[in-house]
Order: sequence, then structure tokens, then C-alpha cells
Amino acid sequence: MAYPSQVGARIIRGRVLRRIITLAAVFSFLAGAALAEQEVFTPPVAVVPKLSARAADIGSAAALLWRMPAAIVGIHSFRAPGFPSQATEIRLAYDDANLYAAFTCHEDRMDQLKAEYPRRDDKVWRDDSVSVFLDTKRDRKHHFQLCASVVGAKYDGTEVIDNPDSWNGDWEVKIEKQAKQWRILIAIPFASLGLGTPKPGTVWGADFCRHELPHGELSSWSPVRTSFHEPDRWGEIVFGTTRSPIISATVADIASPGKHPVTLRVSDTKPNRLIVQALCDGREVSSQRLTARAGSHRYDLRLDFPCQGRHLLSAAVRDLRGTLLLRTPPVVCRIPDHLARLNRLRAIADAQKSSASDKNALIKDIDAARKAAAAAQGNNAAWAALTGKVDELERRTLRLRARCADVSGRGYVLGWETPLRKLLRELPFDGPLGTPARIELARNEYEGAQIVIDAYDRDLKGVTVAVSDLVGPDGAAIPVQSVTLNRVDWVETRKPRYEVDYVGWYPDPLMEMSPFDVARGRFQPVWVTVRCPKDAAAGLYRGTVTVKPANAPAASLPIEVKVWDFALSDETHLKTALALHEWQVGAWYGKNGREMTRACMALLLAHRISPSNIYSGTPMPDRGDLPFCMERRMNAFNLGYIGSYDKGRLEELDRTLQEYKPFLQERGWWSKGYIYGFDEVKPDRYADLKAAYGWIHERYPDVPRMCTVVPNNDLKGYVDIWCPLTANFVEEDAARYVKDGDQVWWYVCCVPAHPYANWFVDYPAADARLLFWMTWKYRVTGFLYYAVNNWESNRKQPKRWPEGPWNAFTFDDYNGDGQLIYPGPNGPLSSIRLECIRDGIEDYEYFYLLSQLTKRAKGKDVTQARKLLAVDSRVVKSLTDYTADPHVILSARRELAAAIERLCQAGLD
Repeated sequence: MAYPSQVGARIIRGRVLRRIITLAAVFSFLAGAALAEQEVFTPPVAVVPKLSARAADIGSAAALLWRMPAAIVGIHSFRAPGFPSQATEIRLAYDDANLYAAFTCHEDRMDQLKAEYPRRDDKVWRDDSVSVFLDTKRDRKHHFQLCASVVGAKYDGTEVIDNPDSWNGDWEVKIEKQAKQWRILIAIPFASLGLGTPKPGTVWGADFCRHELPHGELSSWSPVRTSFHEPDRWGEIVFGTTRSPIISATVADIASPGKHPVTLRVSDTKPNRLIVQALCDGREVSSQRLTARAGSHRYDLRLDFPCQGRHLLSAAVRDLRGTLLLRTPPVVCRIPDHLARLNRLRAIADAQKSSASDKNALIKDIDAARKAAAAAQGNNAAWAALTGKVDELERRTLRLRARCADVSGRGYVLGWETPLRKLLRELPFDGPLGTPARIELARNEYEGAQIVIDAYDRDLKGVTVAVSDLVGPDGAAIPVQSVTLNRVDWVETRKPRYEVDYVGWYPDPLMEMSPFDVARGRFQPVWVTVRCPKDAAAGLYRGTVTVKPANAPAASLPIEVKVWDFALSDETHLKTALALHEWQVGAWYGKNGREMTRACMALLLAHRISPSNIYSGTPMPDRGDLPFCMERRMNAFNLGYIGSYDKGRLEELDRTLQEYKPFLQERGWWSKGYIYGFDEVKPDRYADLKAAYGWIHERYPDVPRMCTVVPNNDLKGYVDIWCPLTANFVEEDAARYVKDGDQVWWYVCCVPAHPYANWFVDYPAADARLLFWMTWKYRVTGFLYYAVNNWESNRKQPKRWPEGPWNAFTFDDYNGDGQLIYPGPNGPLSSIRLECIRDGIEDYEYFYLLSQLTKRAKGKDVTQARKLLAVDSRVVKSLTDYTADPHVILSARRELAAAIERLCQAGLD
């Protein structure tokens, strides 16, 4: 049941207001602090008190629960900030027979409630409804779902999404409607779950969710990210005793470091001494003791949250023995890091060798802002008011830095940046100035850097850029023909349905080089790509990048390229299925469509990507393009798409394969083909898939059949290449199917969103690269993406890009989804994302090469190599916990290269 990602997403996107973007948020984005890395998720906790006696029936249970205080006083909006407009309260209790969850659903449009699915196990979740999710084993995998609508219709099942036959429980609901709310009690017998009465102290994973239609709101107790079916993001319920207190808490909006209100409601039969904690990413940052009186009382406290940046903040309550009685759901807070930024600016200003008065004035203003920031802590409004001042000081400081670096007085300076950082054009450039741009790579590898022209004090006209030969050991050279220059351009994003820290101009297209202008106060990156020849000697190569404006003196920046003493294979060992849609190329380029399709194929193959089309009904590339692609080391392609059990379509496929098979076999290409079909198949179409794929297997038993579906027993023997969404990947299941001889690939598309990595324009550059580190880490052998040239939304624009603006919503309201290459005037253009994808695939080749060397290293110590092959947890800890820090990534890559060199030098290459 995927309603949060289907119905919910459509509802929510119209509600989300565009956030005011500050430089603080953007600098946090640029600093490489990955969303996943900072989000140390700590689940909310609620204690379930035991009733003093077993309820006689659901009516008597309702009478008891509605008199109890709420354990959960608000559930958060799904994929939207804050709380929904229609609040929900939840009361929890249990007796020897049942768990009870009583929802109070506030509603100011009672006449607009919808109930269109009254039958058992129909699509009840699409109505006004509530859901209870229970992970009774706490294994974050197996769970029960119980959904009940406003008219009492029920749906239940286990972890098999949208499959009501997976479990049918014996549970009851009782509904009451009032003028401004409706209430529903769900009674769940433990016996129906296959369990006895839980002992006090037993902990289950759980979540409580609501689908509200009149206002189009989805909400959940625990902050899930991609769908309600996300057990690793659920909260925990702890079964208590008849003496357990009922505690709830609300935390005020926190948008500044300092003390903020926390309201506690405690209901207890006796006085109780409690410790109330403020938590930042699950760690206590402050606490306060409270003596709660007997009875039900409210307590207004102020807790110190001394946090800046992006964090998950929550509150917890414990007794003096340390027993956890409550933890609120963690809430993402982005607190502008004014103090950290100001301290950094002070250090930069101090480091500048200048006696000019503007330096002294700048330092004075920075110190005054630091004092104001210290005084503004705990005051959200005062803290927010500092933003403009800090932004101004940032620009002044970086302009001073540029002027001090410009010893020749040209009015512009040169700097550089790694390919793993996106430079937003609205910000001043804060990367290294004047120091050599550094690139490290193996033979037969591409790697890049960004040369940045910072026009801090003048307009630059007619700028040209050139690079020299790179001269290395004993006069060896990487010729200038092996170095490519592209001007980085920006596209303007709009507020997408997923959460981002910045909306505006993002760098992405890599344009052909021609003279360009740079406005005063702006900067312009130039993407430098080095392809190291196969026969290059190992060592350090040096050259220069020279910038020549028509109206200013030329300047040069040194470039240093370190070549590792090993080469990457021409063969790519990761299989890919990134779909190139020929009709889109033809629609854009018209009569030149055929030529440009070949150019797109060449571009993708140069990035170690196999340019097939998973939706093509016939082999793609076709007979005319296959030799071209195979010469460039294509390693997988689609023989034909099947979407249903249609005998006519299957016979047509059969005729095509009979025609192609001899041609492919005699060239050794038949084994590279696969059949793709039943895109994102659901259980209701499993029978159709089995009939069609069974028919294909009878005739072509050596052709693997691929489907975007999680490995499952129902389709075992019918699918040979399983391709789940990265967010649905289960490592243990994948390993089991691979052991049986199947392949497991994976894919991304318009989902999943952060904290999972994806290829949106407005995601960090590291996402595109690290998806392939994850691919190695989890032993996945192929990657699928549904489109690389989704240009339709731009083809219909009044002015064709690049004369007109690029519409970044290439699919629905997703920036850059299904689009990795741009339709340039003279042919397809690469993007920062595509370059990072190639870098990631080549990183995968590092891992592959090291693994092969390790296997051959009999009798040698390969402890360090095996550790590296497991993937450094500082880079990728999990699919949702990874870095975006370029220095961490490149350092780990350097360790891989050093390990490969050691084994190669030991004679194992």
C-alpha cells in the first residue's frame, strides 16, 4: 500500500510553502553536511499503561480510554514542516487480551469526510482513515498494518504492500462522530497477532498515522520519509503496568540556539520525580528536574537547545532510575549557524595581510555581530533578524580575501574546487584561491576539477580559457588533447515536492567553450576533465590553466595531476540500464535526430553507461547501432519490453528475437541481452507476469528476465534480474537470491528522496557519485534509471534552450528527474550529475580491481584491502547515512588507490 507516495504526494505538494532561503542554509548545504549524516534518528517512545481489569467489550474499553489523558498529543505532517491543520490525539492502553489505540481526529469540515471504499480489504487507506503499524518482533521488517476508515471499513495486512491476503486479523473498531471531530477506537487482540499478553517492559515498534481528505493532509506520529511503510523510522511503544504514568509533551518551534518552551502533561496516581531532557540528534544537551504532583497537571518548562545547523531535536522524560517514560518525535530544525559563520569570518579576516581601513572596519563589524548573536540566543525573531547582517559580512569578508589574493590588481582572481561541490551562483566563492588545482586518477580514467574565475571587482568581457600540456616524470606528458574544458551553466529550480534547503539557481549543464562574460561581483566555474592515457607514466604532472579576458590582463592557475600506478580496464564491470529515449532526441533535433541519437550514445558510453531503452519493444540499440556501442564496451542491453500477457505481443517478440539471435550470437553479444517488463509490477499483476515470463523462458531459457520488483517468493523462478528501488532493498533477501543464481540490480527514479541518495539537480553532487559506492557495498551488480533525456517539458517552451530558460521540472515537480544530459545546439551536453555518475562508476571499478587483486594475493597480508572493500563507514554507513564531504570521499578513494598500487607492485596485476 503506497498511499503516502502516490495519493499523499499529490495532495501535499500544493500545501508546502516556499521557504525563505538564507545564505546560512545554503552554506550548510555546500559544506557537504549530508542530510543523512546529520540525521541521527532517535525514535519517539510512548508508554502503554495497563488497564486495571480486562474490558468486557469494545464499548466498555471505549468508555475507559476516552476518560484517559492522551499519550500522543499531536502527530506531524508527512513530508511537510510542522503539524497539520487538523490535529490528532492518540490514547493507548492494553489489558490481558487486547491492545487499544484510540484516535481523536479533529476536523473542521466534517461534512466533507470521504468514505468511498466500504468493503473489507478494499483501498480503505484512500478514505478518511487512520492506521496502526506494529513491528512486534522489532526486526524492522516483519510487521502488521491495520487501517480503519471513518465508516469503520477495515484493511489489514503484513509487510507485503497492498496485499490484503497477506494477513486477516480479528480486530474491532468503534466510531463516534461529533460536531468538530470523529473518534475511533481500534481493539487489537494479541491472539490475532499470534502472541500472548506482553510482559511489562516489552517494546514493539509502532506508528500511528492519519489520512485526512478535506484538507488533503497526511500525518504520522513518527517522522517517516518515503512512505508509512518504513519500519526503521517508526517509534516504540513500551508496555507498562497499571501504575505507569501517562505523559505527553509538546516542544515549541526552535529556530535559534538557547532556551525554548517545553510543555509537559503528567497524569499519575502519586508524586513522581522526573528528569526532562533536551535532545539533539538523540544526545542529551541539557536537562531539568521536575517533581510532578499526583493527579493530572501541566508543567511549562524551558530547556536549553544549544544547537546550530541542521539537527533532529526532541525531548525525553525519565524517572530517577533512568527509565525512559517518553520521547517526543524528532523534528528537523535548521538553525542558522550565525556564531559558527561569524567565527569563521573573523578567522578569514584576521588571516588577510592588509593594513587597509576596510579590514579593521570589517573586524569591528564582525565582533559586533558576534555580540548580537550571543545576546539573541533563545529568541527566534532576533536570531532570524541577524541573517541579513551575517550574509553581508560574508560577502565583505570574501571580497577582502579576493582583493588580498589579487596582488597584480587585475580585478579578478582564480580559484578551484573539487567536482564534488556545487557552486551556487547567488553566493560568493569561498574555495581555495591561487593554489594549484589538484586531480588524482588512474590510467584510463577520467577525473575533473572546477577552475573558478572570481570577478570580485570588475566586469570581465570576452573571456577565453586554455590549458597547457601536463608535463610529468622525465618529460612524459598528458597532451592537451586529453583535457576538456566546459563552461558551467546554471538552471533555475522551483520548489519540488521533496524537501530541499535551497530553491534557485543550481549549476548543472556543461556548455561548449566559447568567449563569455563575468559580471562584477560574480564568479564563473570552468569544468576541467582530464582523461589519462593508458600508457601514461605514474607520477605528478603539472600544467597551467590560463584565463584571458578581452578587457583585463591574463592570469594563470597551476594544475597538478597525480597519476596512480595502475590502469582501469576498458571493460565496465557494473551493468547499467539508463534509458535513452530515441523519440525524445528525434523530437528535439528533427531531421538530425538519427545523428544526435548516435551522439547521445557516444556520450553515455564515454561515461561507462550502456545506452539502452528499457521500454523499447525491439532491441535497443538496434542492429545498426549495436556494433558502434559494442566497440565502446557496452555490457548490457534490452532485447524488448513486455508489459502484459498478450499472445500477439509475445509472438511479435519471438519473431524479433529469432531474427536477431544469429546476428548476436555470432558476435558474442547474445549473452549481454535481457528482457525487461512489467515496470514496477504490483501483486495484482503477478499472474500476468508469470504467464508472460514463463512463455519467454520456455523459448529462450538463456535470456534473463528483469523486473523492477523486490525479490519475493511469489515470482521466484520467473524473474532472473530483480531490480528493487534502493529504498526497498533488503540486503539479506538480495544475498539469498544471488546465492540461488539470480542477479540483483537496483534503481532510483522520482523517489526515494533524502535521506536516500538520488540524482535531482538540487541534491548534493556527492549523491550521484556515492550511489555507486553503495552499489559496491551491498553487492548490487546493476543500476537502472528510467530516462536520461526527459526533454519533453522543455521542448514545448516558447524559446528553445539555451536561448530560453531551462524548465528544471523535467518530470512533474521534480528538478532534473529522468534527465542527465542536455540538448545543446550542436549536440548533447553533459551535466555535473553525469560527470559525478561516471566518477562513481569508475570508483566502482577501483573496488572491483582491488577485489580481484585481493583474491590473487595468496600468502600476502590483505587485511587492509578487505577493510577497504567493505567501504569506509565514514563515507557510506548505510543507504541513509553517508557523507557529502568531498575531502572525506576523496581521501577514502586515495586509500583505495594506494592499496591497489601496493598489490600491483607485489606482482599481482
